[in-house]
Order: sequence, then C-alpha cells, then structure tokens
Amino acid sequence: METSNRKMAVATRPFDALTQLQAEAVWFTLVAVCGAYEDEREDFVRLVQETPKLEYRFRGVIGSGGKVNLSGRRDVAPQVTCYKEDETPEGNRRIENANRLLSAIAKLW
Repeated sequence: METSNRKMAVATRPFDALTQLQAEAVWFTLVAVCGAYEDEREDFVRLVQETPKLEYRFRGVIGSGGKVNLSGRRDVAPQVTCYKEDETPEGNRRIENANRLLSAIAKLW
C-alpha cells in the first residue's frame, strides 16, 4: 500500500468573517427593517470583515440597544436582538422580521 506525503488542508481559523457583500446585505436589512443609521454602515462592514465573531450594537428604531450577533459560522444566520429594557411590541416585530430576512439571506451564502 502506497502512502502519500500530502497533508490534508485544515482550517486554521475556527470562524469565517463575512465578505463585503454579505456584510452589506446584513446592514441593508438592519437599515430597512430596524431603522439602523446609514452613516454607521462603513464601520460595520469593515469591522465584520476583520472580526468574524461579534455582537455589534446599533442605533435605530428599536432603540440604542439594538444588537446584531454574528457567530462567525457560515451555518448560523446573524441574529438581531435588543436589551430587555428596550423591548416594545413594535421593536419585537421588527426584530422578528429582520431575523426572518437574515435567515433567508444566510441560506444563500
């Protein structure tokens, strides 16, 4: 039996950062559904390309306690949440809608 000297490629990073296009899609959803501020887009897009696993706070219609959580895993969609004290019926509806959209978008990745 012949043995190969080739080694299997092993991922050196446990998490995957989003591409610019993916980050833009996430931010577009936050702006459209949660009223996130457009002027924060550039910082978000840059940061999520550098730091794959993070919780990013954003300001918008759901209050200044809106958060998007990125697990760094391609098989887990970004999730929008907010601080308990910022919860309102309208905000919760927007969060649910944003999470539905982000889940659908993440399936395309």
